[in-house]
Amino acid sequence: MAAMITDGTAGPFRVGVIGCGYWGPNHVRVFEELLGPGTVVACEPDAVQRDRFARRFPYVPVFASPAEVLARSDVRAVVVATPASTHYALVSLALEAGKHVLCEKPFTTNVSDAEALESRAAETGLVLMVGHVFLFNAALQYVRRVCHDGTLGTLRYAIATRTNLGPVRTDVDVAADLASHDIAVLNWIVGSPPMTVSAVGASYVVKGHADAAFVTLGYDGGFTASVHASWLHPEKVRRLTIVGSERMLSWDDLDLESPVTIYDKHVEAHPHAASYGEFLRVSTHTGEVRHPFVPSREPLKVQAQAFLDAIRDGGPVTSGADVGVGVMRVLAATSQSFAGYGLPIRIASASE
Repeated sequence: MAAMITDGTAGPFRVGVIGCGYWGPNHVRVFEELLGPGTVVACEPDAVQRDRFARRFPYVPVFASPAEVLARSDVRAVVVATPASTHYALVSLALEAGKHVLCEKPFTTNVSDAEALESRAAETGLVLMVGHVFLFNAALQYVRRVCHDGTLGTLRYAIATRTNLGPVRTDVDVAADLASHDIAVLNWIVGSPPMTVSAVGASYVVKGHADAAFVTLGYDGGFTASVHASWLHPEKVRRLTIVGSERMLSWDDLDLESPVTIYDKHVEAHPHAASYGEFLRVSTHTGEVRHPFVPSREPLKVQAQAFLDAIRDGGPVTSGADVGVGVMRVLAATSQSFAGYGLPIRIASASE
């Protein structure tokens, strides 16, 4: 029997997952765990993938067309887990059908489409969430708190690395596929999007799509971040280092026991007057290294619960359409900078 949640309407509440190839089945699993058996229906247009999904989830109805899912009155919300090039059309159809939407990242393939979807969701009052799942990572939520509570002092710079050997995609470049995770996290930590972007990318495998990228983000107040993303790397790396005026921090997503490390280290300069000229004395401080305990939770399930909570309560969404639009603006600037061989691009604010 389908689980019930309050979204202002009566009747059963089911979630439709559109796209059940690589990532969609994970959404099916977590929503069934949260809502109970019989609460998810699926859609997969590709016959081979659909048969594979049906064998794995024989109890979940699976359809060939998104229209069949969107036409169901018991489906109140949908997850769009399809290639990025299809996101705008599918999210538009879902909003027109009165469905709340959780759309996988990248939100769309251009800024204007993302802005249009944000406006459409606001007009309808429906929840539109973008799947920047690392915003629901418990260790990164801890990192954000530390960055805001003064533990690190003034934030100076950050370095993010996200590499792997594949999978190489053909619909988006490596910045949209991988760097978008770190862009979303950095914007979330800082509390605003960057003012400038400078990026260099290279296409070695897929013509026209960068498969290795180096992106530098300049934020208001002097904070700078560098993101290295690559599909052509010998090691899988998901790491973030943040340097503050008082302490430093690192996050390693592949370290399951101690993903966060805080270093009591800093460098400071002391003006020193001598008999001949003015000199600058630089001192370093090294103290203890801490590995704070962070309870482990599955980010995808936390994200799914946040989506359901937003539908039920009508409150703010951690990774709402505005977050997706902000990331898309950075990605658009990244593409411009690629074309200019690292030319700095200023990002216009939403009001400009």
